[in-house]
Parts: sequence; C-alpha cells; structure tokens
Amino acid sequence: MAIHYQRYIDSLEQAFHSAKKDSTKARLAFELINQWSYTDSIKTRHYLEKSKDLIGNNEFLIALYRFYHALYLFDTDPQASMREYLYAEEKLSQFHSREAYNFSPRSWRNYASLQQMMDDENGMMATLTNHAIPLAQKSGNKETEGELYALTGLVFMNKQIY
Repeated sequence: MAIHYQRYIDSLEQAFHSAKKDSTKARLAFELINQWSYTDSIKTRHYLEKSKDLIGNNEFLIALYRFYHALYLFDTDPQASMREYLYAEEKLSQFHSREAYNFSPRSWRNYASLQQMMDDENGMMATLTNHAIPLAQKSGNKETEGELYALTGLVFMNKQIY
C-alpha cells in the first residue's frame, strides 16, 4: 500500500470517528468501503455494518447503502450482488441529482460486469447500451461514459466483432 494511499485511509478514518452527523459518518463509511473493498473484506464489512446503523430513514443513503452492499457481495455472491445493484438503481432512479446520476451508471456497469462473469456478454451489452451509457450521458460524467464505451469495446473484442 503506497504511503499516500494509507494517509488517505487514515484521514478518512479520522474524519469518520470525529464526524458529528450520522449522514456525514455514513458517507465517510461508504468511501471507506470503496477504498477497502478490493483489499480487506473484514474492514469492508465493518464499515458496511457501521453505515447501516447510520443511514436511518434517509432514502438516498439507503440507496447508496444497497450499492455498497452489492459491491461487498460482488466476488462472493454474484447473484445477491446483482439483486442489490438492481434495488439500488430502483431507489436511485427516484432522485434527480448529480450524485444520483453518477451512481446509477456505476450500478449498471457493475451489474453488467457480473453478467460478463456469468458468461452473458449479450446481457452485458444490453445493460451497457440500454441503461449504463444513457445514464452516464445524462450525468455528464465523461470519465464514466468513456469507461462504459471501453467495456462495450471489450465485448466486441471478446466476440471478435471487428
């Protein structure tokens, strides 16, 4: 782990412990989940449980919790992860904010990646073109949009459609 990365994690953890508002703590827990999800499932689970206790009845935070829960399940229970991504997207679609518009295509991208893991590249392509890319365009997030086009290209390459 790079020193600057560890400092970032330490900073997030310090902010989490000193935050006064539950919603702020929940968002910091989400970012910690995002940071730990690829390297430490125990810490990921810890912050997932903490965030669940902090979100209360805030529907938007509930949607984000479901997104991060899906991320936690991604490698260990792909079917449950897919259900969580669909639920998160259903909740996110009720909000008309830049943040919701940024999370929606990420939900669909991850859902599509799970489809690919299950050898359903046609489903992946349909998810990307019918859901993820249009939502990325709506969000105005060119980085996400470009990433989704690259994934679409990956499907064409895997199917040897040149």
